[in-house]
Amino acid sequence: RMQNTANATQIQLVQINNSIVANIGDFGVVNGATRNAPFRMEHVVISNSTINGVNGDVVGIYNPGSSYVIENCTFYNAIRNARYLFNLDNNAANIPNELVVRNTIFGKFYYVGDYKEDESARSVNPYVDGTLSVLGSYALSDFVMNEAYAFGAIAPYIRSSAQVFADPANGNFTIVDVAFPGRTTSGDPRWR
Repeated sequence: RMQNTANATQIQLVQINNSIVANIGDFGVVNGATRNAPFRMEHVVISNSTINGVNGDVVGIYNPGSSYVIENCTFYNAIRNARYLFNLDNNAANIPNELVVRNTIFGKFYYVGDYKEDESARSVNPYVDGTLSVLGSYALSDFVMNEAYAFGAIAPYIRSSAQVFADPANGNFTIVDVAFPGRTTSGDPRWR
């Protein structure tokens, strides 16, 4: 987490690779959500990882960078209602040149108690059509997406996390659904 308007740190690369990030609350995985701060995160790469239990935005950066990439990841119980995969402070000037999601599986989004029909996850803030490139990625049936903040070319899949993964509620995301089209090409490789 980067904060404080006096912090002028310039980070070239924030990389999370081959990791399991679990139960981190509402701070997000990468958090640089301070307005008018001089710090900068140039490149963010989250790869070959599982994100489980994020009650907030996944990446929240309020200053422009060059590229933010998520690839070969499995998401479960992540991105709370009305929160974002990429929160860029509703400022189009903060959208990086490269904003990409590749070969990633989105399972159940984060909610507490009973699901309410008006709850959903959002892709990018601000949403500008065509800024988010989504390739080889899937939304399971319990990942509810807000249509006004579309996840680009994400492929919807008719089965839920409980049907696709071995035991998602207990952190086992081994793909057991042999019909799932991304079972050998998408998600955190440890679960394929």
